Amino acid sequence: MAKKKTSPAPLAVLPPFTQEEYQETFSNAVHFSFKAVNTNASEGGVRLSPDQVLDLPYISAQTLQSQGTAIECDYSKQEKSPPSATVFKHYRLSKGVDDKESVANAHEIQITYRDATQSHFEKNTHIVSPRLKQIFLPLNEGHEDYQVTTPLPAAGVSKLINEHVSQTNKDIRLAVDAPDDTLSLNNKIARNIRRAEMGYGGSNPQNAGSLVRYMQSPLFFSAPTESAAVKTAFSLYYTGMPISLNKAAMEAYKDWRTTTLLKHGYALSRKADRDTEEGHLTSITNALLRRAKLNENVLLDNAACLPNEGMPLVNDALDTVQKGLLDHRCRDRVWAKEAANIMAWAIATFTFHDDSTLGFNESAVNAIASYIEGVLV
Repeated sequence: MAKKKTSPAPLAVLPPFTQEEYQETFSNAVHFSFKAVNTNASEGGVRLSPDQVLDLPYISAQTLQSQGTAIECDYSKQEKSPPSATVFKHYRLSKGVDDKESVANAHEIQITYRDATQSHFEKNTHIVSPRLKQIFLPLNEGHEDYQVTTPLPAAGVSKLINEHVSQTNKDIRLAVDAPDDTLSLNNKIARNIRRAEMGYGGSNPQNAGSLVRYMQSPLFFSAPTESAAVKTAFSLYYTGMPISLNKAAMEAYKDWRTTTLLKHGYALSRKADRDTEEGHLTSITNALLRRAKLNENVLLDNAACLPNEGMPLVNDALDTVQKGLLDHRCRDRVWAKEAANIMAWAIATFTFHDDSTLGFNESAVNAIASYIEGVLV
């Protein structure tokens, strides 16, 4: 005998509070609550108005509002009359999200909530509780002035993220169970987004707010694997490469100069000597250019990770010499002259293992720069 179908139980309708009680509770609601950080802190927080938005590429209360996403507010203190948690439960039930309970005057409750939470609101922000964390952010390079910041979480943002993650994980499970001919391979091998568990609110989370339970499931990520090549590419992109000379080439140049000067009375007047010196300078220059080419290849290989996909290949803030070293397309006569001058002074001031230098005067440096410029052109 077939079982008789039973009708679903009717929803239990909760008695409403007065319009004034809803208005009072909702008007004190906040997006960022002190209690969400420490339930022992005094009540307080900040509520954003709808026009407080940021157009930036990350997820936050203000960036979500800029996309037209409403962020739910929460109470900053569990009042007893009427109970704040119950008032906000009525607001949740007014949206028809429960299959067991409902509330009378649902439409009026939603209108009251909307009207009461439209304006910017701050509560007890003039005094920061010692139970809240404070971060001192320097305002200048000398670290003489600081801006004190108190980071506060927005439980409404956590709610949106958790709901999205739950739906995504549900879709992934459906994809795994679906027939092979209905979904792509990428969907079949997708993995659940992992979440951790953290304790918020102590033994009674409602003391911290009605949305605090959504903060108890933060997203869990494996630590990213460092890529030495990408790290090097970013360093080259923003700071350039050091103008360091090849030690072996410099030692060979010094040894030759010392021996030749002693042999010929501290003068390099013979053409053969000048040709040999130019050969050493060419070797030093080419060694730097080979290193520059290797660095340019690092930038090219990782261009997809760089700002604007490596167009241009280096930051516009770098000087002319650095741009030419790291991007051969930027080399011209102006670059050659400036680079040659820098290299000539690098040779003149190079410190060897015995802390000595070549002892060039300015005239000798200019002559070396003139020769290197010819190599670079």
